Amino acid sequence: MNKIQYRISDNGTIQRLFEFGIHHRLWVVVSLHIIVFFLSYYCAYFLKFDQVMPLDILIRTLPILIILRLVVFSYFQIFQGMFRYTSFYDIMNILKAATLSSLIFVIYLIFSIHLYLLAVVIIDWILLLLLAGFIRLLLKYIRFSLYRLPLKKRTLVAGSMDECITIVGLLKESEDVPLYPVACLGFRSHQNLQHVQGVEIVRQTDEIEKIFIKYNVQEVLIGSSLRYSKELNRIAEACGLTNICIRILPPLSDFFDDFKFTEVMHNINVADLIEREAVNHDDENIKTYIKGKSILVTGAGGSIGRQLCLQIARYHPRLIILLERFENNLHRVEVELKAEFCFQNVRSFLTSINNSEEILKVLKEESVDIIFHCAAHKHVRFLENHPMEAGYNNVIGTRSVAMAAERAGVEKFIMVSTDKAVQPTNIMGASKKIAEMYIQSLNNHSRTKYITVRFGNVLNSEGSVIPIFTEQIKKGGPVTVTHPDMERFFMTIPESCQLILQALFMGQGGEIFVLEMGNQVKILEIAERMIRMAGKMPNTDVPIVFIGLQEGEKLKEELFNSDEIPEPTASPFILMASSQRNDHNWLVQEVQEIEKLIFQRNEIGLVQKFRDILPGYTSEKFFSQKN
Repeated sequence: MNKIQYRISDNGTIQRLFEFGIHHRLWVVVSLHIIVFFLSYYCAYFLKFDQVMPLDILIRTLPILIILRLVVFSYFQIFQGMFRYTSFYDIMNILKAATLSSLIFVIYLIFSIHLYLLAVVIIDWILLLLLAGFIRLLLKYIRFSLYRLPLKKRTLVAGSMDECITIVGLLKESEDVPLYPVACLGFRSHQNLQHVQGVEIVRQTDEIEKIFIKYNVQEVLIGSSLRYSKELNRIAEACGLTNICIRILPPLSDFFDDFKFTEVMHNINVADLIEREAVNHDDENIKTYIKGKSILVTGAGGSIGRQLCLQIARYHPRLIILLERFENNLHRVEVELKAEFCFQNVRSFLTSINNSEEILKVLKEESVDIIFHCAAHKHVRFLENHPMEAGYNNVIGTRSVAMAAERAGVEKFIMVSTDKAVQPTNIMGASKKIAEMYIQSLNNHSRTKYITVRFGNVLNSEGSVIPIFTEQIKKGGPVTVTHPDMERFFMTIPESCQLILQALFMGQGGEIFVLEMGNQVKILEIAERMIRMAGKMPNTDVPIVFIGLQEGEKLKEELFNSDEIPEPTASPFILMASSQRNDHNWLVQEVQEIEKLIFQRNEIGLVQKFRDILPGYTSEKFFSQKN
């Protein structure tokens, strides 16, 4: 990493001295300490006897003392540290070196019959500690006072008081970070605290733009305590309007000895602005369950499947099997696992989930213990016009993998579902609801434990609203929103994968697990926030156009069907949808009928079959189009 270049005062003498100090650092440091050793000893004698030290005593004792100090200070590596990074550890080493060298010098004085100098040694020890600390503070002050930092950006630090103290300290000490703190925006701080290491604390959060102007802020660093908060939304909006870069740091617990800002801070994204704190689950139990097992992931190249594979690799499985029908996606996740995650126990299969014989062969040959079934068609608008694909992939494909799991004796089968399967109003939701019912009914007829995980919209997944808005904003708009009152549940891709993994070890078979997702978020609000993050004003710089509800869309989604009862689980963040199980034999027959209708290419009959299985499901729009 390239170091920040410091521009020094135009004074040529200072320039030359600075460059000499850099190129001959060790000699300069040793020379400074020799001067300190002399001054502390000489001044100690003067303070004790109120007279200058006689030359003969100076000649007999000073060289011995300096040699002792140099040897002992070298042993404790006092000359090796960087003065601007002086820490408590360095101070303790100076204390040890000064004390040990003084004790050895006392022994020398006793044997050389210079006992009257013992009191001088005590004063010398005190002065040495003071002077050694003083030169470090002095050089630190010179560095930050005399040298201008034109390449470092003036930075506002925002967060809790503990975060402000830590971040300001690290920024001031870090040579490699192109940021310099000029103010702290303190939240939940002590009202009587006005400064942090010389940096002023401000609290006028309702006038953030004025703070930016007052301190000439060029960048904002956010502590993790402000993620998913209203305060972060206000700051992000102000940064967007003033074209100031905003970045977020990890929790203080993640700060370590070789911590580097440039490696951990990231640009703000829309996930940080969703006012619901991310959910973290029981990592240790997940690791215990997965370690040493053979795992197959269908749809491994999709947004969720890919992230799931990357997370699984952290828990040291015996083998990860990637099943995907798109070769580019399959290649991408395989390369990531092997190159970036250094996980080599990977096997890839380019095939469809409806290739039941191929899947069965893989399951048996690789002794698969766990299947994560992520493969599915999920785009509501497309599937409204292609119900055959919805039935073939989401229903028949799910049956194909589930039956292969039973025949191969797989331990657990976890299917990923969607909130659109709740009270479905579209083809996609109906197909996923039937898949849920079928998987749940299998549990009492197989040794395999079948589990379903249901959640809402996944931020930044392929085809989701966030990437669409991003592209529309880049082009200057318009940003298309279906309805001003449309709301959705949102979660991040890593969060959704953690829910899936949590369900793995919690599930005993037959459950439908649902993440506690808080309140729904208006799509219009997300669009407005994203426009402001881009430094533009909604409807002024980038127009927002309402295009109306599309076929099969609902204004608001739900997480539970009317016949389901939310029940708590061992995790406070996960609920279980409890309901009456459907008859397995009836569902087997109905799925067979769906398969026949697909092979007959009977779209009307297929959608009618969906309605027969799901009495609450209606699709008048589909029938009006076809008739």
